[in-house]
Amino acid sequence: MTDDLYDRVQAAAKVVRERATLVPQVGLILGSGLGAFAESLEQPTMIDYADIPGFPRSHVHGHKGRLVIGTKHGVRCIAMQGRVHVYEGHSAATAAFPARVHRKLLADGSEGKRCYRDGATPESRNHRVFPRKLSGHPRPARWHTRNST
Repeated sequence: MTDDLYDRVQAAAKVVRERATLVPQVGLILGSGLGAFAESLEQPTMIDYADIPGFPRSHVHGHKGRLVIGTKHGVRCIAMQGRVHVYEGHSAATAAFPARVHRKLLADGSEGKRCYRDGATPESRNHRVFPRKLSGHPRPARWHTRNST
């Protein structure tokens, strides 16, 4: 990733961290028909995408365009209500930007550790991976936030 992209992800994550009181353990990207789940989160902090620097706006009906941070059954969650698509006219890099910020916030919550069962720190499962050629960005070492402990 370019330094500019890295800095933009950091800036967007900082805005979210300043507004949210909870550090998320689980991340959800909710598409059409699933946005209501985010509204069921307890102790919610809702942040419109328009308030997060660099976040593109979705024009798809039913995608509210906001982050919701709260808890569900005691688990701290961050949910994206809606996402943007390449077919809306966004580049692949622009469409991937919110997911990069989302992932950064989850990595911050893990404090660089990776635990699977007992530690309850974030782990990525069932996510889409864009080939670097498609997203247009290489991946330098400073994007790797995990350590080996």
